Amino acid sequence: MYWKIGEKIVLEEQNGKRQEQIMIAGYKNCVELYPHPTTMEKFDSELSEYKPAKGFVQFPLE
Repeated sequence: MYWKIGEKIVLEEQNGKRQEQIMIAGYKNCVELYPHPTTMEKFDSELSEYKPAKGFVQFPLE
């Protein structure tokens, strides 16, 4: 497992496989988490209080 930065997004990969990848992006007013779709499904109820969208979850900074 390793972290790398690509196109202003931090990536975590295991074995270089997309299905085992998570991406994190920081913006002025929020942090966005781009997990694998199955991860989004598993944590749907926990993530509902934030701003879930197709393919990512937005966490406000305040």
